Amino acid sequence: FEKKGEFKQETLSKEEQEARKKQRLLERRRLQVWEDGLAVDGRDVKVVILKGCFSLDEVETAGAGEVAAFYANLRDDIFTECSRAGAVEKVTVFEANEEGV
Repeated sequence: FEKKGEFKQETLSKEEQEARKKQRLLERRRLQVWEDGLAVDGRDVKVVILKGCFSLDEVETAGAGEVAAFYANLRDDIFTECSRAGAVEKVTVFEANEEGV
């Protein structure tokens, strides 16, 4: 690399540093908010689609009599894990879906 001129580091006052820090924090918080909800009965509803939760091979290995139990267990597991992030109203598993939805 070739040096071209002098580097002068910008120095900020404490107030400017705090203002920039606060601005970055507000920006991070704004990016964390998910505002693309659906309005149902006057309340916001968030819909999350999880793919790859199961494969058709797993369903086949469960056996003919165990398929209903497999899907019930899957629903319970998804409900439990998603409840860690917030309130969950309903979990729907599309049985025999190729994408594991």
